Amino acid sequence: MRKAIYAAAIVAVALASSARGQGFGEQTSGAEALKSRLLISATIGGSFLATGTFPGFAGERVDQYVTRIFYEARQNMLASQVATGELMRTLSDVERFGFRNITLKRSDGSEQTVDLAMFRATGDMEQNPYIKNDDVLLFPAVDMDLGFFKITGAINRPGKYQYVPGDDLQTAITLALGYHAAYERPDSVEIARLDFAGERLTIERFGAGENPALKPGDRIRVFAPEPQRKDFSATVLGYVASPGAIPITRNSTSVVEAIELAGGFLPRARRSRVAVFRSQNLPLNFLKEEFGVDYDPETPTTPEEQMALAESLERATYFQYLEFRRLSNVTELDSAYLHLETALQTTFGGQVVDCRASNLDKAGGVMLEDGDIVVAPKFDSSVTVFGQVPRPGKTPFREGATAFDYIAEAGGMTEYSSDEVMVIREGDGAWIEATEETVVEPGDMVWVPKDPERSFNYYLTQTGAFLSIVSSLATITLLILQFSE
Repeated sequence: MRKAIYAAAIVAVALASSARGQGFGEQTSGAEALKSRLLISATIGGSFLATGTFPGFAGERVDQYVTRIFYEARQNMLASQVATGELMRTLSDVERFGFRNITLKRSDGSEQTVDLAMFRATGDMEQNPYIKNDDVLLFPAVDMDLGFFKITGAINRPGKYQYVPGDDLQTAITLALGYHAAYERPDSVEIARLDFAGERLTIERFGAGENPALKPGDRIRVFAPEPQRKDFSATVLGYVASPGAIPITRNSTSVVEAIELAGGFLPRARRSRVAVFRSQNLPLNFLKEEFGVDYDPETPTTPEEQMALAESLERATYFQYLEFRRLSNVTELDSAYLHLETALQTTFGGQVVDCRASNLDKAGGVMLEDGDIVVAPKFDSSVTVFGQVPRPGKTPFREGATAFDYIAEAGGMTEYSSDEVMVIREGDGAWIEATEETVVEPGDMVWVPKDPERSFNYYLTQTGAFLSIVSSLATITLLILQFSE
């Protein structure tokens, strides 16, 4: 209120003075007289985007004055010519003027050092004085490749700062906006310093209360135990009561606990085949096509990025296979199986967890990581019959029916089918050779393999190989007998 009254009084005095001037024959208007009393001029020199004498306003502080002149000069440069790459590079260079160690010279001959970076960090008005008529501001040359210090670690604004002679550790921490509130107060600070030739590095440790002087090029690290109170989360989708993102711990939330946080399974959930994926590894629309659930990450990747991801996964799988193969003794017949196992281990970074009541202890040991996706798929009680049957596909589950009952419903075996029928259990994926008494459970699959057809040449080749082995053994036996005599 006082400031408003004071400003009104100044305007009234100015207008009254203007009116008196008009009475003595002066032609200056009241507005122009007021303007002439409020306007000042100050000079900017040194290393700045625009140097020279520029108008200012009474009551304007150094930071406001400098910022206004800078942006006016910058806008004029952009408006006067095409914004070429060379111009933008020039602007980028001159915009890095020194906010610190600015010399303010008054018309009465006094001088003051101004630190606008410190003012912006602390709000200390002594570092941002009023600009006065005929003031001169001299900006120092700044070389951030040599005249700098760098601070990182448990502070609010890590980065590279202009070095000023006399800087110390506490100055650096203040310019970096102090210690980060999420950390406990650091107990040590490390300063790494190169010699003049840049060939020898010395590292000194200081306590948090110490305040050593800095030198140009110092690199400071503020140490503190990193807090883990972060936004760790996983996404639970599918047949759960409340699908979506859930909060988890850093590394101790299990799949079972995640399902509970999502409201638990719905009656139709397939508890034996809960899938866990690393979100960053999933191809586009994989969850939609495989499980029928929607997943919309905050930053979806483009199809091109997904293609690159798929290629990188394929390369990773192949290199992992080669690494396993190098240390193994697998035969050519085993290599395809080994490659399949490697692909299952590396692709999408996923795994299948049995979360049925009988397996909760084991499932409780599978821990989630930040960003994981858990999918509880729909349970399908239908029985799938495939392989050498006329009508392969799904058929409704019937209590007490055997594997051969379902094969009969699928049209029976073909003339090329093998006698060895397999049942693949829905729960654990185990393969069981079926007998007439093997009862199929909900969701099981019945596999009727093909009996491989062998040509005459195949049997002839096999017989020849067998006779060759017998002949070799007979020859070795005769030689042993001759030497023994």
